[in-house]
Amino acid sequence: MYKDGIAKTFDKELRKSSIVVKRKSSIPIILRDMAPPEGSIFDPVKKWDEEKKRRAKALSDAKSEATFKKKTDKKSKQGKKKAADAIREANAAEKDNKDHRKDLEKLSNLRTLKALREAGCETGAGRINRMLKMLHLSVTDLKLGNVNGSEAEVLDILWALEEMPIFKTADQLLGAEKKAKKVAEKKEKKDKKKDKKDRDSSEKKEKIEKVELTPEAVTLKTLFKDGDARGNYKDSLRFARKLMSGKKDLISFQLTKMPDRLPPLSVYNRRFQLEDWQCEILDAIDERRSAVVCAPTSSGKTILSTYTCKAVNETVLFVLPSEVLVWQVASTYYEFFRGNVTICTDQISFQEISGDAQVYVGTPRALEAALTKARGVAGQEMTKGEREFMILDGGLKFGYVVLDEVHTLNGPEGDALERIIKATDCPCLALSATIGNAVQLQEWFTSVREMQEMKLIEGEKSKEYLLKEHFARFINLQRYVVTYEDVKDGKKVKLGKLHPVAAMTGARLADSPELIAGLSMTPTDMMDLWRRMRSIFPSTALEEMDDPDHYFTSQVDESKRITLTQTKDYEMHLKRRLAVLSKSHPDLFERLRKAQEPPELVAKSDVSDELYDVMLELKASDLLPAVAFKLDTYGAFGMFKKLLERLEGEQVAEYPTYRKDLIKMAREKAGEWFMSIFSFLLFAFKINFIFSLT
Repeated sequence: MYKDGIAKTFDKELRKSSIVVKRKSSIPIILRDMAPPEGSIFDPVKKWDEEKKRRAKALSDAKSEATFKKKTDKKSKQGKKKAADAIREANAAEKDNKDHRKDLEKLSNLRTLKALREAGCETGAGRINRMLKMLHLSVTDLKLGNVNGSEAEVLDILWALEEMPIFKTADQLLGAEKKAKKVAEKKEKKDKKKDKKDRDSSEKKEKIEKVELTPEAVTLKTLFKDGDARGNYKDSLRFARKLMSGKKDLISFQLTKMPDRLPPLSVYNRRFQLEDWQCEILDAIDERRSAVVCAPTSSGKTILSTYTCKAVNETVLFVLPSEVLVWQVASTYYEFFRGNVTICTDQISFQEISGDAQVYVGTPRALEAALTKARGVAGQEMTKGEREFMILDGGLKFGYVVLDEVHTLNGPEGDALERIIKATDCPCLALSATIGNAVQLQEWFTSVREMQEMKLIEGEKSKEYLLKEHFARFINLQRYVVTYEDVKDGKKVKLGKLHPVAAMTGARLADSPELIAGLSMTPTDMMDLWRRMRSIFPSTALEEMDDPDHYFTSQVDESKRITLTQTKDYEMHLKRRLAVLSKSHPDLFERLRKAQEPPELVAKSDVSDELYDVMLELKASDLLPAVAFKLDTYGAFGMFKKLLERLEGEQVAEYPTYRKDLIKMAREKAGEWFMSIFSFLLFAFKINFIFSLT
């Protein structure tokens, strides 16, 4: 609560005036400060609309391809275009030229890869220019041996450039024009050697078609000549293509040197596209159907819940298992829905008193207590004639219910969550990453809905719950373990990779497929595993497809660009092969597995004293920034204090006069500021004195 002015009132009966201090809730300010940066919130409604339009267009294009060709042939025979069409095309071309000039002006002021990555361009030609400029900078850094230069950077930008449809079309047209020019030159040389009669007859037979360049192709042709003192864009493109074609182990190079750049992780061609399973759920939400979704963390469930809250034109009830998650979701939605968010936890309740809430966010037991009020004792807010921001409006009339982490039905507040599910008669979206019995849960939700429809008087019976299970995720989690190495001065912290194969015993590979599926590998882990398999097992025990270079050959095009999804398929292949090898060569397999086991670890309840050394090792390995998790709040604060004390101590030891130097510098700056003010006042006094004399 904070003060928000005063209100003066006058009581006519008592003939007495009073002053009341107005107070407002500080919850909106807290939510505003916790919200993500402006413009960073993803709007799934726009993306889903774009996806529906794209799918509809693709379907119509596929059906009417033949008809479209006939119509275009007829139009070409009809002759000139209509005046209105010509005017529209001219206006569009003029607008495109203006936007292109703006793009060029913006790009001309950018000199670094980071600035170019963050820049946006309105036109296709501008985007090509931006990509070529980034490629030129990265190629130049690589040639000069700069610290930031790397082959991975060059190849990443090259692939992103060549995946642009507009660049691909323009480049093909330039290639066709160059080829036609060569053919014309050869023909001209032949014609010079022929007699006049033969030349006339050959001209009648052979006619070389002229290649018409699109505006983008013309722009690209001009761009190829641009550059700086270190070379032009065309030379940089040629160098990058030569680098790519010259790498024989291009697939292995991507798995080891570019695991964080595989699409969709690449920063240069990051195009968000909804997956088929997400589209299926979004269709169900549009049809007001209920659904149970089981998908791993970071696989895209948040898109579904956000779309539900935004697309449904009624109030949505969003139930979360913990207060921390409530604050996280509420702060995001408070910015997204411009304040129309109601919060309800055991600690606090808050609602906007102006306007209806778009979404109620809370924990099960607190929501149940706040919404299921007994008739006639709803509270003081019903007698005042005005709403209270700390007392929620009662009732369970919602347009949709979103249940995040629905597996908490077995948790401490599972009874309250179950009662909320049974009390609401609207569609429901149940989300979880760890549902072991998804089919059974779907059947339970269906039985609840059937209980609510005891007698159907009018209307159609609601459809059964849609069940969707998804097992892929797009986060490369490289596991590390902290170990200690004996040195002269004591023990040194060391970070070692923790390979998932260490936990894949022969018994687990045979009897626990779900556990093995959960032990995901990064592309680097896959390459390490393949190399060890090749060195330990005899060649007769291995298959040709075990080699990643052979496995991915059938899945990639000429560019040999692999995706993260394809690496997951290769991971499943390796796990199947390990299951076979654990039976055919058990001793060799156990040798492979034990080689990946980390040193023996000692369980510790507090690692605060070692956190500083771990941070130094993370910094040396270029793995910062990092987040340290501690389930105990006071323990986390204690870790922070110890880390800060160690940092300050090390700083004083290395720079003993640092604080004194800062104070001295501040005093010098203050003295300079004082002298400048004094000089200015003295000058002003002299001017006034001169004017007074005159």
